[in-house]
Amino acid sequence: MKSANGSAAFILYLVCISAFFASLNQNIYSPIIPLIRDSFQVSMNMVNLSVSLFIFVTAIMQMVLGPLVGRLFQGSQRGKAMGTYQMLLSVAPAVAPVLGGLMGERYGYPGIFWFLAIASAILLLTHQLFFPKDTPEGKQSVRIGRLLNHYGGIFTNKIGSSILISSFLFFFVYFAVIVYLPVLLTDHYHASLKMVGLLYLPLAVSTMAGSMIFTYLQARIPLKNLCAGGNVVAAGSILLFAVTHSFSLIGMFTALVMYGICIGVITPLYSTMMANEFEHNRGSAMGLFHFIRYMGMAAGPVISGWLLAKMEAVVVFGLLGALFAWVSWGLWPRIRPQNVNEAVE
Repeated sequence: MKSANGSAAFILYLVCISAFFASLNQNIYSPIIPLIRDSFQVSMNMVNLSVSLFIFVTAIMQMVLGPLVGRLFQGSQRGKAMGTYQMLLSVAPAVAPVLGGLMGERYGYPGIFWFLAIASAILLLTHQLFFPKDTPEGKQSVRIGRLLNHYGGIFTNKIGSSILISSFLFFFVYFAVIVYLPVLLTDHYHASLKMVGLLYLPLAVSTMAGSMIFTYLQARIPLKNLCAGGNVVAAGSILLFAVTHSFSLIGMFTALVMYGICIGVITPLYSTMMANEFEHNRGSAMGLFHFIRYMGMAAGPVISGWLLAKMEAVVVFGLLGALFAWVSWGLWPRIRPQNVNEAVE
C-alpha cells in the first residue's frame, strides 16, 4: 500500500474511528437488552445470540485491521499507531452504556438503531471515498498462505498460544457479565434503563483507570509477572461478583471495579506481550489476538445464557471464576521467565 506519512495518519484515524464505533455499537446495545427481550417477547438466549452474531462480525474485521496498522507504520511509529488505536477503543466502553441507557429510555430501541445506522452509513461513505485501494504489489505482500503460516507459528508458540487461550476466556467472562448485568439490574434491582446505563460507569471508568495503571506498571514490573498478578486479581473479582451480585450492590460494584481495572491492564498487557514475542510479524499477531478475544466476547453471551437458564448465577459465575484461575495457573509455566536475563524485560 503506497501512502505518504500524512495520508497514513489520516487512514489510521479513519480506522480508529471505525473501531471506536464498532466498540460503541457492541456496548451501546447492552443496557437495552431487557427492553429488546420484552419488546419482542423472546428468550434471553435469543437476545444474547443477536449480541454474539454482531461481535462475531467484529471479530472477523480484526483479521483485516490488525495487519493494516502493521503495514502502514514501521518502527516506533507502529507502536504509537497501536497506542492511538487502543486509546480510542478504551474510550468507547465508557461512553456507550450511558448513551445507550439515555437513548433507550427516551427513544426506545429504534432510536438507538437509527443512530447506529446513520453513523455506519457516514463511515461507509467515508471509506469508499478516502480509503486507498491496494496496488498489485500490496496485494502480493499479504498473501493468504503467508498469513496462515504466521498464524500457525503463533498457535504453536508457547507464549502466543497461552495468551490466546487466556484472552479468549477472559473476554468470554467479560461479556457474560456485560449481558447479564442489565437483566440483573432491571429484574432484580428494578432499575430504569437510564439508571442501568449510569450503573455501567464504574466498570467503564475503572477500565480507563486500568489502562493508565498499566502504563505506569509496565515500565517497573516484568510483563510476565504483571500478567500473573493481573490474572489472579481478575479471577478473584469474578468470584467476588458471583458471591455478592444478588444481595449487595456495593459488593457487586466493588467486584466490577476490580474487573474493570483488570480489563484496562490485561488488554494492553496481552497485546504488548504478543507484539514483543512476534516482532517480525507483529501485524498478524495483533490481528489474531483481537480476533480471538472478540470470539471470546461472541461466545460469552450465548454459552453463559444457556448455563444461566439451567443453573443459578452464583454457580455459573463461580465456575467461570474458578475456571479462569485454573487455566491461568496451568498456563503460567509456559509464560514465566526461564532465566535471569529473560526476567528483566
